[in-house]
Amino acid sequence: MQRRKAARRVARLAGPVLLVAGLAFVPGEGFFHGCDDVGGGSSSGLGRSSADPAPDVTPMRNVDLVVTQGSHRWTLGTADAAAKPFGHVTRLVWLPEGLHPGRAMLTAGMAQATFTVGH
Repeated sequence: MQRRKAARRVARLAGPVLLVAGLAFVPGEGFFHGCDDVGGGSSSGLGRSSADPAPDVTPMRNVDLVVTQGSHRWTLGTADAAAKPFGHVTRLVWLPEGLHPGRAMLTAGMAQATFTVGH
């Protein structure tokens, strides 16, 4: 019996791309529900086997976009992942005035990206 490798789907997120003072574009990909990448297949024990039904895969909705810097946390908004290109999240956001120059963390769902706030 040949084992199939489980497809590994990881949500990826880039740091905000500054367009103009305070306005940024947030790109991400891989935001969907239903990927069987954690095992549990009935035949092999790792992922799905060819005999297992395919999971119902749908783009994620209401993905929170959050910036954290030090002990401060700001919710920038939410975004729905696109059906095409599948699982992509893009959103224009206003960066909070309280961000200081230095490192910060952008979180969307389970994905994280560090970025540097300029002067």
